[in-house]
Amino acid sequence: ALQDDKRRTPDFAGIASIKGSLVFWRGDFEAAEHYARLGLDFSEDMNYYGDRSACQGLLSYVMSMNGDYAGARELCELAIQDELFDISAISVLWGMALACCGLCDDESAAEALRTCLHKARHNLHSPLFQILCLPLAAILAARAGEYEQAAGLLALAYAQPPDITGWMDRWSLLAEVRRDLEEHLGADRFGAAWERGASLALDAVVAHLLDG
Repeated sequence: ALQDDKRRTPDFAGIASIKGSLVFWRGDFEAAEHYARLGLDFSEDMNYYGDRSACQGLLSYVMSMNGDYAGARELCELAIQDELFDISAISVLWGMALACCGLCDDESAAEALRTCLHKARHNLHSPLFQILCLPLAAILAARAGEYEQAAGLLALAYAQPPDITGWMDRWSLLAEVRRDLEEHLGADRFGAAWERGASLALDAVVAHLLDG
């Protein structure tokens, strides 16, 4: 449990955003929203090390999962206005890419995703956020007609531990894209692309996405 009101420190909102992100990736959107609002209520007009922005990013994830992609994008645009440390910026950029995928604004989604991937790989050396970008990259690849690449990206994402893939199972847009891929490719080609993708090295896949 988070600290009670009397013992809260200036980094309380940051702690809330971290705890909320962990439960979000497991697929518990209700708990994630609870932590996001706790952090936002605490921070009010204070953005200590970008912690308020991180909580706004977290809340945007939940809004996107609930279908409010426009509201999620607006929240991320608000959050990114401040100059942020990479650890806060990356969470907001991921939220922006997520929302833009839902809005079918593929150009903006690709821009946010690329910046997020760059920071994750080169600045923070974070495999976690590189993995989290894979389903979004898969959606963009599918929309560009790169069906086998999209299936492979999805396979690599789903090959990760359930603690970071639970959210994917509850996102209706991703389920729709997966069904469309199976339909476009057929069972055999889809299965082969999935098998190949699941065995790929994350570093090589991310390097290819950044070079593309």
